[in-house]
Amino acid sequence: MQESTFWKRIFLPRRLKADPMNRKTLWRFDFLLFLPVLALVLIGIIFIHSASYRSAEIYQGYYTDYSKRQVVWLGIAFLAFWAALLPGYNLFSRYAYTIYALGLLGLVTVLIIGREIGGAKRWLAFGPLRMQPSEFMKLAFLLALAKYLIYKDVLNKWWGLAVPLALAAVPMALVLRQPDLGTALLFLPILFVVVYVAGAKLKHLLALVAAGVASLPLFWFFVFEEYMRRRLIYFISPGLDPRGGGYQLIQSKIAVGSGGLLGKGLGQGTQNMLNFLLQRHTDFIFSVIAEEWGTLGVILIFSLFFFIILFGLEIALRTREPFGRLLATGVVTLITTQVVINTGMAVGLVPITGLTLPFVSYGGSSLVTSFIALGLLLNVGLRHFPVVAPEDFQG
Repeated sequence: MQESTFWKRIFLPRRLKADPMNRKTLWRFDFLLFLPVLALVLIGIIFIHSASYRSAEIYQGYYTDYSKRQVVWLGIAFLAFWAALLPGYNLFSRYAYTIYALGLLGLVTVLIIGREIGGAKRWLAFGPLRMQPSEFMKLAFLLALAKYLIYKDVLNKWWGLAVPLALAAVPMALVLRQPDLGTALLFLPILFVVVYVAGAKLKHLLALVAAGVASLPLFWFFVFEEYMRRRLIYFISPGLDPRGGGYQLIQSKIAVGSGGLLGKGLGQGTQNMLNFLLQRHTDFIFSVIAEEWGTLGVILIFSLFFFIILFGLEIALRTREPFGRLLATGVVTLITTQVVINTGMAVGLVPITGLTLPFVSYGGSSLVTSFIALGLLLNVGLRHFPVVAPEDFQG
């Protein structure tokens, strides 16, 4: 018994010391994952400029080209990326619950003193810069979830899902209060995929999904805000209000469909240049790319994301240490879900939710969060912590 305790203290992730970057570790840096991200960031800056330089909002008496502000955020994002990459990822396991608590504190703070824009309190303002705590809460939730699930042998029971559900429900409720339905729903795919990889039974998860679908009428009347209900209605039939609630979806479809094979040329898109398409530098940057670069541009964007997801999954599959695999799986799930939802809403396959396209859309909090997630994913790929336990991953 004493010998077993000794080895657990050495090898369990919560006992491991931080593993700083060194020359040997650096050789394992996954450039095949990092280079597509840089390409997406460059494309994003180009199209943020295209979408904003003629019709940017007046800010403090002058026109704002959002691409310049995105470059500033990119510098901050790189600093956050290295902060997530340099220490061993086991350090984040050690402080996962503290990070989760700080994330909840940020959500509460934004409800109290946050800046209200368009009827929603989602931002904390620091001079000219705005920060969205819900973006960072996604990663805080993932860290806490992965920390809780390592070496758990109760996930094959119904009651074993209670704590993971609670970890997701609290931030979801706070985000819905802002209100922000799109970000709140992002917690669910992270939850279901990570707990499934950790050992939960598929039939239990499907039963939870069925229960959620069955409870939609209750959410419709007692949880959803009025704007949420309108978005769902106009998603089904945007023609009911083509100049109001259905306007954005109609204009986005026109932009995507009019691009053709080669597109209209950079800065030549009519929906973009004539200001028909709104929020085009943030939520609908994909529509601008499709209009101005056409089908080939869309294929390029999807190809870059495909390589990011593919190499991210490769990192998750080769990682034997439980926290690292769950963390990598959650990051890949987060990126994949945002890509599917953002591009899907641009063509009318999913309701408009206000989610950005990772690494491409304008948004400081979104860009910084995406680079932190990338840093954590590459961190897992760089380091191979030894694990001595019967519950580690073998396949």
